[in-house]
Amino acid sequence: MDWLYEGVAAIYLLMAALAALLLWGWWRDRKMAWLLGLLVIALAAWAYLALDWLVETRGVAVSLKNRELAAAVSRKDAKALLTHLSPSQLRHLRHGPEAFLARVDALLQDGWFDTVTVWDIRPGPPGSPTLLSAKPSGGVAPSVPFLVRTFWHEERPGVWLLSRFTVHKAFADSDAPLDLPHFAQED
Repeated sequence: MDWLYEGVAAIYLLMAALAALLLWGWWRDRKMAWLLGLLVIALAAWAYLALDWLVETRGVAVSLKNRELAAAVSRKDAKALLTHLSPSQLRHLRHGPEAFLARVDALLQDGWFDTVTVWDIRPGPPGSPTLLSAKPSGGVAPSVPFLVRTFWHEERPGVWLLSRFTVHKAFADSDAPLDLPHFAQED
């Protein structure tokens, strides 16, 4: 039901087409019924626009979270990254959250990369991954895009936290994730 709140372009186009037909009908006949129909479509369009602006759906929230994660990496702020991880994610780390924070901070400070750019964020339905493209730049990391699958869960109403992620070669035939030993989890 996210289509009701996501501001889908096809719905705006459908309303615009209906409005154009009603306006054409009014131009042809000059009857008030055409204008009333046009008023109904205009009110529906405003209501749809208001829902789009006022309601933050899972897709929008997860997209914003992915951008916040990329911004934290660019700022080299490991603690900000940790605030986006779910407690269940932190419990399953091999060496605990403190060691994970130290490893992430070391990776960020050691110049592996300076920034991470994310784009093409495609949130899936609940329970399925959000796909995005990410490209590190600067430092010693290869400046090539990667496909990233992020899995999110709703900790509290409206609060989405990262439960796990996998990184894949963007242009490979394999669906196998890359081995990231610094981020290893226990099975």
